[in-house]
Amino acid sequence: MIPDESTPIKHTILIEIIAQGRLSYDEVRIASFIMRWSWGFDEGVRRQDWTKEFTISEIAKDIKMHRGTCSETINRMLNERKLLKNGSKYQFNEHYENWKVSEKATCRKKQQKVSEIPTPLPEKATPPVGNSNTHDIQETLIAKDLEGKNALRKDTLKILNNKDTLKISTVEAHPKIIFNNQTFKFENIPKEKLNKWIEAFLNCNVDIELKKMEAWLAANPERRKKNYEKFIVNWLARAKGEKANGKYIPITAGKAKFTGGTANAGEW
Repeated sequence: MIPDESTPIKHTILIEIIAQGRLSYDEVRIASFIMRWSWGFDEGVRRQDWTKEFTISEIAKDIKMHRGTCSETINRMLNERKLLKNGSKYQFNEHYENWKVSEKATCRKKQQKVSEIPTPLPEKATPPVGNSNTHDIQETLIAKDLEGKNALRKDTLKILNNKDTLKISTVEAHPKIIFNNQTFKFENIPKEKLNKWIEAFLNCNVDIELKKMEAWLAANPERRKKNYEKFIVNWLARAKGEKANGKYIPITAGKAKFTGGTANAGEW
């Protein structure tokens, strides 16, 4: 016995029409509406074949479909005899062997099925070519950002499609320079930048200055920096004016303005 508020649908319709994909997504929505308002009622002896009178706007509103899409889909289903119409009443034609599906519609369904197949990511992307900073990725790219550690410069990431290969290209692949609060040391300083600092600040012993910076940061945990590379460059720029007594021109002195005095390292 069929429960109340139910619509009897034959197994052949469920399997051979719906499950086997003989209808598009929008066609399934419209066909379900038609079956509900026809086969969902009985005439005492058998099911009701036709719906009551409906306008396109009423159908579109009830199934929450754009009216233009609804009208186009219903007209196509009528032309292909998937739906039958009597005035403003509709019936779903369950005899799919009598449908007149055009070759264009068949191609459209094949394309839809192909597009539904997800494109697998390669196990390993194509290796870098030439001097490009292109990094191979596998199925999942996990970027951990622990106080800037291992964080790639997001503004330099670009997604490139090279045939079937998905690659991530970075203009600058070096992680952000950070200060480790446990070891009290800088991390992620690339050799290229270290060499550039040594070249730019000839009057400074960059290695010693870096150790001074680490000592100052360790002694001033509340003075954390958002950009440690900028902090280092500013420090080295001022360290070029180092006097014999080991004093430096301060970067800042809290909110007070610099008046030309000096301050010991670590006091700014």
